[in-house]
Amino acid sequence: MFSATVKSMYPKFSMAEKKIADYLLVNRGELADMTSYELAERLGVGQSTVIRFSKKMGYRMFGELIEDVQHAKGSVESEIEPEDAPFEVLSKLGEQYHGFIDAVVKSNAGDNFDAAARYINRASTVVCYGYLNSHILAEYLGDSLVELGVQAISVDDFVQAKRRILMLDPTRDVVIVISKSGEKAEPVGIAEYAQSLHIPVISISDAAGNSLSKKSDIHLKILEDDNRSTPAPAMGTFAGVLFALDALTMCIFQLDRKRYQKSYGESLVAAFSARR
Repeated sequence: MFSATVKSMYPKFSMAEKKIADYLLVNRGELADMTSYELAERLGVGQSTVIRFSKKMGYRMFGELIEDVQHAKGSVESEIEPEDAPFEVLSKLGEQYHGFIDAVVKSNAGDNFDAAARYINRASTVVCYGYLNSHILAEYLGDSLVELGVQAISVDDFVQAKRRILMLDPTRDVVIVISKSGEKAEPVGIAEYAQSLHIPVISISDAAGNSLSKKSDIHLKILEDDNRSTPAPAMGTFAGVLFALDALTMCIFQLDRKRYQKSYGESLVAAFSARR
């Protein structure tokens, strides 16, 4: 997780945070049993800065950060090279996917997924919004919710989304906005509009602070890598979001297994009958 997260979040780090990240990457083999106080003393920064850096990276405890850094593999090792054979591509891409999925697990404490699931569980209607290729993700989540028997609508048009949101019940319904960077104007605008109507907003976006997360009641964190030198980083980000969406669906299912199991079974039977 560490190498992939640093690569994604580095441009948003403060000077002190970049100093910490650089030191950890270069000296990963010399960190055994290092405390936050010792690292702060070595770098000439405050211990509170080191602790904040650790939490910003998605770790609950500083010791988890050190353990992850020690076992982290360098990004060069997993970089797909022009001469790589298909098996090497499979292996390296699998390693990258694992890093993005692991980042989702470690960046979210679980209570945010539980809170999001409870909002959806009580909703009469859920609007899922994604802009451009994020609409594929919004549509996937919408379909997953429909299979559970939840009234869910996926929308990619800005005006149509606002019309749908206007019809929602602020006391029950919820809007889910997916944006990998969390900075595009359209998703942020949808979140702002929903909140102006007092409708709860669940956002799924980059773990680093962003405009969308600040306009949300609940933020589900994923890792966004904006490197576009090859398709691999975008693929990894996509995999991380899909994992987060599946985890959210399962958290909803866990709240009322009997109800959702029945609905899920009926939806599968209906889909099979339609194909026949």
